[in-house]
Amino acid sequence: MRTIIAVLILGLVAGLGFLGWNKYQAYTEMQVAVANVRSASALMIRQSEMDRSDTVTFSEYFKKAAESIDEIDKGLLVLRTTQFARRADARDSAIEFSSSAQEIIRAASSQARSKMRASSVKQILEEARQEALSSNNEYTVTYATDRARKARDEQIEILGEMISELEALKAKNERMMSADTKVKSLFGPTEGLPSEMVEDIEPEKAKG
Repeated sequence: MRTIIAVLILGLVAGLGFLGWNKYQAYTEMQVAVANVRSASALMIRQSEMDRSDTVTFSEYFKKAAESIDEIDKGLLVLRTTQFARRADARDSAIEFSSSAQEIIRAASSQARSKMRASSVKQILEEARQEALSSNNEYTVTYATDRARKARDEQIEILGEMISELEALKAKNERMMSADTKVKSLFGPTEGLPSEMVEDIEPEKAKG
């Protein structure tokens, strides 16, 4: 009888140990996923702050955006190479969230490049017009007029690109909102993007 009781106790202890190990593994996997989401969210916040800043130079902007993209890449590599035996749902949600964040940062960087190019072309156009108006030299006026024409054509081209970028951003915003909803449902309402950022990038607000 004592032997039977001992075996039962050992079996119970082993079962509890197995359950405890499973719980620990699940917790560890969740923490890896949450850490990745928090990192991507922090990079999104930094990107948003740069978008609103009047003092960040284009050089600084592109450098930090590239750093953010690289950092998210590293996080995605961790998620894809870490074994998620018990919480694959956490991994998938984190990958979706981080990938969406990366898409939006890339889109923001592309928009900034278009704005920089538009600013440069605007300056060329103004200088060409001024040169054409102020000169009495036929050759100079012809050359300036041609520069102005090319600048106007380039402005139209840039405008088309910016419109296309805004249209593409709507779909990216929708994916981001979907990913953020899943993250908050799985990890808790305080995870993912802060509420003020959610309001800023809601798909319906992207239309403006």
